[in-house]
Amino acid sequence: SRGLGDVYKRQPMKYPEYAQRLVNVAMMMRNPKNTTTLVGLNVVYDDEDMRRNQEQGQQLLDRMTKYAAAADMSMQTQVRVAANIANGIRHAFKEFRATDVLIGMHMHPEVSQKFWGAFHQSLFNGLNSQIIMARLNQPLPTIRRIKVVVPSRAQFEPGFYRWLERLSRLAENLDCRIAYHGRQDTLTRIRQYELNHHESVRAEYVEMEHWNELPTLAAQIKEDHIFVVVTARKGTVSFKNAMERLPEELTKYFSGKNLMIIFLSLI
Repeated sequence: SRGLGDVYKRQPMKYPEYAQRLVNVAMMMRNPKNTTTLVGLNVVYDDEDMRRNQEQGQQLLDRMTKYAAAADMSMQTQVRVAANIANGIRHAFKEFRATDVLIGMHMHPEVSQKFWGAFHQSLFNGLNSQIIMARLNQPLPTIRRIKVVVPSRAQFEPGFYRWLERLSRLAENLDCRIAYHGRQDTLTRIRQYELNHHESVRAEYVEMEHWNELPTLAAQIKEDHIFVVVTARKGTVSFKNAMERLPEELTKYFSGKNLMIIFLSLI
């Protein structure tokens, strides 16, 4: 796949380890048979600090390019200036013909819709492709389990197999267990895909009848786990009103956890 990794920060040189983990995720999710490159994007505001932030952003991306090259992975980079961060990402996405967006999760202290960050909601509304938000508190090689919550009827969404393929490759490359939580009919479709395409994945399937059971899983998430929430967009077949509470629930119950949120592709 052709992934678009956004490592935007106002002072990007303070976040080389953060950016490196995003690159790690992108490399581990990518199909090794695909010959296209990864894209590292840094978007800076068009303000009085633009030149300084451009230079710092390019230094960070150069460092990530060398890191990817050490793993025999090529990466294109771009530092983009924009008055609106979401628009900058959307335009770059189209220019590079990317397939996925991978961004770091905004860390907002308030329990509110601002959980998504200042520009995330605009990005979700403006892109129909798969968007993955990640908050990784520790290096990926230390991860021992991935726990995934899947909404009912997710198998009817156009992007169902896209995120499933990404997570399967991640579990394979980390050599860790992956547990899917969802309705039985959805789990049956996931199990069939794993057996046909990723037989080596050590997968578990746990029935979860209702989306409101999500907070009860918090006690099961340990430091060396990644908790993944597959969430739908409004107006789609797998969207449910309970998803409106997702920012508050993640803040309240999953603070400090390794977290990944996948917004289903509409195409």
